[in-house]
Parts: sequence; structure tokens; C-alpha cells
Amino acid sequence: MSYKTILWNSLMMIFKHLLGPKRAMTPPDSPKSLVQHMPHMAREPFPAEYTQEKLDEILDYLRRVGSSGKRVEALEKRLDEVSVELREVRKLLSELVSRSADVRVLRR
Repeated sequence: MSYKTILWNSLMMIFKHLLGPKRAMTPPDSPKSLVQHMPHMAREPFPAEYTQEKLDEILDYLRRVGSSGKRVEALEKRLDEVSVELREVRKLLSELVSRSADVRVLRR
């Protein structure tokens, strides 16, 4: 760096400090409260009345929709039907393959 650059930068820093605003003083810390709050780890708790009403609504909905046991039984029944149909398709395919092999043997 040349002496002109150093001189220029020094002069600008002097003007900046002399003409610029003074630094604001850091405000003091806020006073500590005497009552210590629990740390926020989750949501704030609901009022008991509201919580009970909400739980009743959820339970009523679950009762109206029906038990999941019936759904599981219906799904198991449909799964059994599908597995029977797959066995039939597999059997038909194996018969088709064996007949096509017989036809090829006869043509030769």
C-alpha cells in the first residue's frame, strides 16, 4: 500500500469518528421476576372444561364411525377371497402353459 492510501484511510476514519453519531449506551438488564415460570416444552394446557368437551366429541365420533374390529374382519374376508381367486388364476395359467407345450410337441 502506498502512503497516500494509508493517509487517506486514516483521515476518513478520523472524520467518521468525529462527525458520526455517538454509540448508544447499552440498556441495563431487565429485572428478574420473583416467580419462576416452567420452561415451555409443549403447548399451554387447555382449560379443563374445554378439554372434557373436546374429548367427549372425539369419543362420540369414534363411536359413530364404528369399531375398527369390523373393518379388520371385512378386510380379512376380502383378502381370503382375493387369495382364492389368485389360486384359480394360477391354476388356469399352469393349464394353459401345459396345453401350449402339448400343442408344440404335436406340431413337431
